[in-house]
Amino acid sequence: MKTRQIISLILALLFCIGASALTSCGEKNPSGGDTTTAAPTPAGTTAAPGTEDTTAAPAPADTTAAPVVTTAEVTTEAEDEFDFELNEYGTLEADQKAKLIEKLPALLPDGTPIEDFVRPYCLDDVLDKDGFLTHYYTEGNSGATVQIVTEEQGAIYGTGYRFAAYGKTAGGDRGEITAISYYEANPKGAKGVIFYVDFSHVADNPEKPLCASVTFNNNTYRANKADNGSVGYYYLDGLWVETKNVNACRMEIPANFVGWIYIPATSFVLNSDKSPAVDEQGKFIDITVNNMRCYTDGYVYGSDDTTYIIFDEIIYVY
Repeated sequence: MKTRQIISLILALLFCIGASALTSCGEKNPSGGDTTTAAPTPAGTTAAPGTEDTTAAPAPADTTAAPVVTTAEVTTEAEDEFDFELNEYGTLEADQKAKLIEKLPALLPDGTPIEDFVRPYCLDDVLDKDGFLTHYYTEGNSGATVQIVTEEQGAIYGTGYRFAAYGKTAGGDRGEITAISYYEANPKGAKGVIFYVDFSHVADNPEKPLCASVTFNNNTYRANKADNGSVGYYYLDGLWVETKNVNACRMEIPANFVGWIYIPATSFVLNSDKSPAVDEQGKFIDITVNNMRCYTDGYVYGSDDTTYIIFDEIIYVY
């Protein structure tokens, strides 16, 4: 009897040891938590509520080549300060356009409203991180002196260009710049060109009349009819005043003039042979514009950049 009991006890002990080795079930860790390891959640699936999936899916091999950057990133504070949408024709959102229209004369000299226009040479610009102009670049005798000015500094809307009141030589000749756009422009169908100038920072020259103009593609098309036959207008005290070109294409304006100048398309000619730049309706023909040259004269030429001229908003009006 005792022998059978001993054998039964030995068999029970062996069975228990074997079961424990196979299952490890019911064992608690010192903190009371179950130490049984759950199977990892497959990648791309969601763990059951109340559990946290700490198994990271293996990252796929990156077979995509890094993109090649071909243009410099422009990051300037000025871009945040001025939010003027600029495309190839310098278009504006409706609210911004309304603000510009408020600063324009209400009517052209012929009595039609100034409402339909494009502004490829609006001169709204910023500097890139290297200090270069972003939307245009400038050449001409005063090109190296160009600075961007805000409305507080003399621009009529957005930003404008200020350049020294001399050309190749300080104190020696007139100031002029060529603004070259990175965007395509064409005045076809426009009735004329209106632009803003500020001569309040130059001294009057009693021997010459103050004058200014803009021309297409340097001097290819300009208001230069024979015997000063090109008509222009300047806006003074709420009225358009008719004037004529003097000293080639430049329109005569009063001393220290600040304001708008308008030149009808009918005043422009192809400079090489004086043929009209307009169609039978008196509107600009098809001209691919690469640049606008801004001319000045009739003031005391500056000896440094403390005397200067501002151009802004060169607009094609329809």
